[in-house]
Amino acid sequence: YPECKTTKPFLFVVKNRKCPKCAGDIVVKFTKTRKKFYGCSNYPTCDFSAWALNKIQETVKPDEKKTSS
Repeated sequence: YPECKTTKPFLFVVKNRKCPKCAGDIVVKFTKTRKKFYGCSNYPTCDFSAWALNKIQETVKPDEKKTSS
């Protein structure tokens, strides 16, 4: 799989979200019919996926968020 010459790089990595199963990055992926979903960048090792981004909890703690002054 990693040696495959036809694999495409992940174009969209979601910030402030990590995979709840393995703590990998969450990336935007598309089905064969071009429907958008969110999945783990460690696929096929990790099989986590979600249709909605709000189903994935933020990993940034409230005190770590930037505040505007």
